[in-house]
Amino acid sequence: MVMHPTRYVGAEVGVVHGERFTSHGPFGIIGRRYAVGAYGNNDDIQALISAGYELSIILITLRADVCVTTNFRSDVGVAVRPDIGLSFGGEAGLTIGGHIPLVGEGLPSSWRLGAFVTLAR
Repeated sequence: MVMHPTRYVGAEVGVVHGERFTSHGPFGIIGRRYAVGAYGNNDDIQALISAGYELSIILITLRADVCVTTNFRSDVGVAVRPDIGLSFGGEAGLTIGGHIPLVGEGLPSSWRLGAFVTLAR
């Protein structure tokens, strides 16, 4: 597979631990968010762990987290990752966000797209 040298492709799995607002329907969820993931390009694989906060209400999702990335050899980085997106009452949605490196040589500065589905009822 040939990829652009600075383009990383990957996946994350996250959990939100918080409160649901469902008094008259699916209004949303607010709480702490934890995620793990992996991103790779031609010759580099970066593991990621993050912690932050999520607010998904009615039609909007806001997220912010801090993540640590490493390739388990020499690169370790710390970054902040803000997200904004569309939500259906916190049940499902689409987000776009940034990856803004603060310290180290982890993943480069980038944009990312995401989708989520809430499994707990």
